[in-house]
Amino acid sequence: MPWEVLIEAIKRGCIPKPGKLWALGCESITYTDLGQVKKDLSGSAIVLYEGLQPVHDRFTDPLVYVFIALQHDNTPRAVLLVQFKTHPMGDDDHFETNHLLCGTRIYQFGGRGLQLRLVSILCSDAFAFTDAEAKELYDRALVVHLQLNEKPRQTQYRQYRDRLLQFQGDTTELICLNWARDVLESSEGKQRCWKNIGASAWYLRPDKFDERDETLCANHGRGPLLYLA
Repeated sequence: MPWEVLIEAIKRGCIPKPGKLWALGCESITYTDLGQVKKDLSGSAIVLYEGLQPVHDRFTDPLVYVFIALQHDNTPRAVLLVQFKTHPMGDDDHFETNHLLCGTRIYQFGGRGLQLRLVSILCSDAFAFTDAEAKELYDRALVVHLQLNEKPRQTQYRQYRDRLLQFQGDTTELICLNWARDVLESSEGKQRCWKNIGASAWYLRPDKFDERDETLCANHGRGPLLYLA
């Protein structure tokens, strides 16, 4: 999501309805420029994000939640909650290792009592996902994994799913959205086509599952592939 597009939409009043939530994978932005976005939208929305120490030539990779909240006087107000990527990707040139300004917070919606919970992770955040976090999240949680990933099925990258789905029960769901299908990469005058699939998927472990060939073929013809653990 380009920031210019999001800013224009918010100023025009293009926002979620009360009770709805948008989770947007936004383009990279410096911490200083994000402060300018906050100023630009001050008349239209509240922009919240964790305090980081700006570092020259480092950028953030953000997820932005957009929703309506009630202020102290019960008037509705648009809110943009920015969550930064917390772990750099691995690449031969160590680009993000050298230039990514990492966040430290992953926000959770819901989770009191028997409520459902929503948690999102960004791309290579998956590398730092621990067994302890999986144990904390697996019960009644929807985990959204937004990514721009050339190799979404790489063994180390998918381990967080194994950690989440190792627990008993049928209340864990993961939505993996990878917008990296057929990417044409341009850098320093050179182009490279990834020639890859996005492998976006919905993962869950239901208590009942019809694995007959006729059922699987019929369901496959209806839409996106459903992966079951």
